[in-house]
Amino acid sequence: MTWFAEHAFTVALKMTSSMALVPYLLVAAYGMKLAWSGETYATDRRDRRDRRLAWTRAAIATLYAAGMLYAGGTKFLLLSALLYAPGTWLHFYARREQNERVFTHAEWLLFSILSVTAIVALIALLTGTLTI
Repeated sequence: MTWFAEHAFTVALKMTSSMALVPYLLVAAYGMKLAWSGETYATDRRDRRDRRLAWTRAAIATLYAAGMLYAGGTKFLLLSALLYAPGTWLHFYARREQNERVFTHAEWLLFSILSVTAIVALIALLTGTLTI
């Protein structure tokens, strides 16, 4: 019983770690986008230096988060897609029900990737290729 409890705790810890890294990656990538486009910056000379510094920091954070996701392995990333997908589909239906724009073009791409990943994870889980 102790082994099972320890195994369950380890799986839960790895799952939460993998699930927390996805938002970190997205936030860091968005920081790179903002620094690159200059949407939130003024146009003076000092600000260009601040933008370059912010872009460099965001690039390092993006690479770090991507590296951590890679180091964590695809197993838990696939399993976390199974948990993210239903929530994203609920968001999709709620926005559509309110006659509001559901996603931007980039968000549609991410939504598609997430949905395909969740389907692949579900098939792998059902066939025994992916185990918990």
